[in-house]
Amino acid sequence: MAAGGATKSPEEQQAAIDAANENVSLSNYLYYICAAIAAAVIIWRVWTVIVRYVRTVACLNNDNQRYFAQSDSKVSWMKKNILYAPVMSKRHNREIQLSSAINVGTLPSRLQLLFLTGYFATNIAFCVINIPFAGSFAAAASQLRNRTGTLAVVNMIPLFLMGGRNNPLIPMLGMSFDTFNLLHRWFGRIVILEALAHTLAWMANTANKSSWQAAITSATTVPFLLFGFVATCAFVAIGIQASSPIRHAFYETFKFLHILLAITAVVGTWYHLQMKALPQLKYMWPVIIFWGGDRVWRAWRVFYGNVGHGGSKALVEALPGNACRVTVTMARPWTFGPGQHAYMYMPSLSLLQSHPFSVAWSEEAEDPMAEKGSLNRQDILAMRKTTMSFIIRARTGMTDTLYRKAAACPEGKMTTTCMVEGPYGGLHSMRSYGTVMLFAGGVGITHQVPHVRDLVAGYANGTVAARKVILIWTIQSPEHLEWIRPWMTEILAMEKRRDVLRIMLFVSRPRSTKEIHSPSSTVQMFPGRPNIETLIKAEQESQVGTMGISVCGPGALSDEVRRAVRDRQHDSAIDFNEEAFSCRKVTQPGPSLAPALPSEAQLSSVPIPRKSNVADHINPEPPPPSTLSSFCPSVKRFEEEALLLFCSFARSISTTASNPKLPAAIEWQGFTTSHNRSVSYRILPAQEETLHIMGLAYNTYLNSNKVYGCKTCKAHLSNHEDIISRNFRGQHGKAYLFNSVVNIETGEPSERNMTTGRHIVRDITCKQCKETVGWKYDKAYEATEKYKEGKFILEAELLCNVT
Repeated sequence: MAAGGATKSPEEQQAAIDAANENVSLSNYLYYICAAIAAAVIIWRVWTVIVRYVRTVACLNNDNQRYFAQSDSKVSWMKKNILYAPVMSKRHNREIQLSSAINVGTLPSRLQLLFLTGYFATNIAFCVINIPFAGSFAAAASQLRNRTGTLAVVNMIPLFLMGGRNNPLIPMLGMSFDTFNLLHRWFGRIVILEALAHTLAWMANTANKSSWQAAITSATTVPFLLFGFVATCAFVAIGIQASSPIRHAFYETFKFLHILLAITAVVGTWYHLQMKALPQLKYMWPVIIFWGGDRVWRAWRVFYGNVGHGGSKALVEALPGNACRVTVTMARPWTFGPGQHAYMYMPSLSLLQSHPFSVAWSEEAEDPMAEKGSLNRQDILAMRKTTMSFIIRARTGMTDTLYRKAAACPEGKMTTTCMVEGPYGGLHSMRSYGTVMLFAGGVGITHQVPHVRDLVAGYANGTVAARKVILIWTIQSPEHLEWIRPWMTEILAMEKRRDVLRIMLFVSRPRSTKEIHSPSSTVQMFPGRPNIETLIKAEQESQVGTMGISVCGPGALSDEVRRAVRDRQHDSAIDFNEEAFSCRKVTQPGPSLAPALPSEAQLSSVPIPRKSNVADHINPEPPPPSTLSSFCPSVKRFEEEALLLFCSFARSISTTASNPKLPAAIEWQGFTTSHNRSVSYRILPAQEETLHIMGLAYNTYLNSNKVYGCKTCKAHLSNHEDIISRNFRGQHGKAYLFNSVVNIETGEPSERNMTTGRHIVRDITCKQCKETVGWKYDKAYEATEKYKEGKFILEAELLCNVT
């Protein structure tokens, strides 16, 4: 980008030609490096696609899948130390915060750091190689100016390519938008530094010949120089306002300024090159094509998907926990896959802003108002209505405004016009894995629910390899269960769901342990945070096929799951997929996950080896009705709701076949009715008789005369009414927690580490036959476990009915 000057000697002209040729060669080398890396990633991508396809086909009729459960030492080492490894020991997606208001972003993965470091070092080397620093200052500054200017323009091509939502490299390389967004930011920093070096090299050379004042005057008055100076200033401004603290603090302003400054930089660079007909101008065409093409394609997708047939409409419902459920009825049919997200425009809130949200649910139905008969293609499209649903947590900006407007409407609902752009993402299918563990934190559940639906349906149809699907969701309060209640009701009613799906819900901030109860053997709730490593370890002991682990949640949760997956790599075949919140940080927060203490948990239906020290364990069987009052804040309220649920069930016995969702609704309602304050029931006159009958049955079941005794000698140990919970697991399987027992002797106290934390316990033996039948809790160190102090565990395997 030389500005011209006095007539040069033949030697100087030849040196300039050689330098220009070298600039072109180095530019080509940069592209060769990027192409080689992309080719390697494509080969890896093709290989993994083939492996997953073969694994899926081979496992369709294979319930064992032992071959695919075995780990390969070399692959496991590569996953642990390169593919899944953070830069240091653990931290990757958990944000680095200097204070509650200053967020400096996240760390890249080890593989990302290796690439970025190598590419950064390559650019530094290319900027200075063969520059005659030992010669005259003018010659060195001139060549450095041309070199850095050329490399800055060359790097703008991948910079703008990686910043687009419709980046063709995303499906080709199988890399997420989050990864390309990270690369986009670092390529941008490289361009900024090279553009700044280009400008400073020219100014230093001019100042050396004349003065700094002359350099500044020329840069602001000569059109050719002015356009270049404006472009450099725009790049520097982008670097400042795109820094993590500013970007997170003023995100809406950042997006607007980012686009405006990018346009300024491109226009300034274009005219700077065009006015002197510099050869680097050819590199600007791909930049404009990539950026303009992405914008045009996005506009077309928005127009085609949302215009016509009455347009797209959104029903916004305010939910407990400061969240909204947004159900969008699309103007045209829309194809959706698990794990995808879409960008939502709401003109009533912001005309041009769009926000990304994971699509939690999507379904297609015919318009009941459409007339049947002779239909053409347009009529059929008009009859098909696609609806998609999102969960949006209120934080700041648009999300807070949306929640407030919905909450202020009657019944907490409002209808508004919206437009949806998408779908995007959904690159990682979980269908080829025999064992699937889906971790979610807070609103991250919206990413996992479609996977659950897809896998359960595929298991029933025999089209997936999955034989075990475990959903682990961490929430702050039980009222958050209302967010996904309608969709979980449908999932729990799906065919063969009980054969493949287990749901484990962890409430990190319960108001009381009495809020925690499990309505069925496959849907369970526990207090506290999950012990990720213990959960994965237990599933590995009974692993079917290759295990696929996916996580979507706060950075701390993702890092905890990543660490556990890396630690277990050599025990069996495990793949890891992370759906980060980085591009949806404002709208999808979740509960933070500090180092988790073992909670009352955790491995609901996994058998515990008899030699294991882990004895105090949760049993998948739900607690008996006699003790349900101990799991909710209000006994009276819970009993009323339970009776109403029993009443509804009794009245619908004859119609269960035509309404298969009813048992599932009761199962999930077992959570939501006790905690959702907005739930209310009205007993119809026709239900009173049934309610009375079911109430009698309920009370009769509560007052059982069953007596438990020692299986060996039949000695009386305790009564049925003394059971606190049957939701435990001992060393021999199922175990019951009793308020009191008789005819026993206690041993010496000992401290034991259990899955629920440290306890001081005493073994208890039958006084008559001296058989060890369980243990007594003397002390619990965790506050949430204090209710067990002075209580007794009896092993169900060692009991018998002596009524």
